[in-house]
Amino acid sequence: MILVVAVIASTFIVYVDLRLREIAKAFAKSAVKTALINATNRSCERIMRDDDVSYDDLAVITRNENGLATSVEIDTLAANKLKARLTNEISKELSLISTQTFSIPISAAFGLYYTSFKTPTLSYTVHITTTVTSNFKSNFYSAGINQVLHQIVLDVGLESDLAMLSYKTEDCFSTNFLIAQTVIVGTVPEAFTEVKNATDEVMEDIFDFGAEIVP
Repeated sequence: MILVVAVIASTFIVYVDLRLREIAKAFAKSAVKTALINATNRSCERIMRDDDVSYDDLAVITRNENGLATSVEIDTLAANKLKARLTNEISKELSLISTQTFSIPISAAFGLYYTSFKTPTLSYTVHITTTVTSNFKSNFYSAGINQVLHQIVLDVGLESDLAMLSYKTEDCFSTNFLIAQTVIVGTVPEAFTEVKNATDEVMEDIFDFGAEIVP
């Protein structure tokens, strides 16, 4: 009788362990993603506050005699300096996150998520190494008649190696941070076409459509 009870108990423990290990994979990714993105946001907020970065620090708007915008040019040198500073600060912040601990309710092994707060939990620790990549991009949105909202956004990619128990995986997380924005007032063309390696016949057809030709 004792042997039967021991076998049943061992089988139960093995089943719960295997089920929780599978569930822990999803919990680990969620916990790591939250920790890394929060750390990235803290780094960006700190740099933006300390450096007091404005739109005019990163972009130059050319205007005509009527004060209407005719072009926008990103200051590459200033943008690259800010990008390097932000990336370095994010990397330093993430280097402090080598592990992440989270808990899983035992009832989750049986699919009882809604009552999980009433049961004991098991703690797991996932080990993390992360590489940071970043890049600036511009977003343009209509903001009214002859008005465009220009946003300069930093896209951050977080390539992470996760290790927990016998489980190892690679995962990529991403987030973005609004660096600066402004509303540009200028003439909005009715059509815009980019043409590469076009023949004379194609160019004539484009003129017929009344679009602006970009060499």
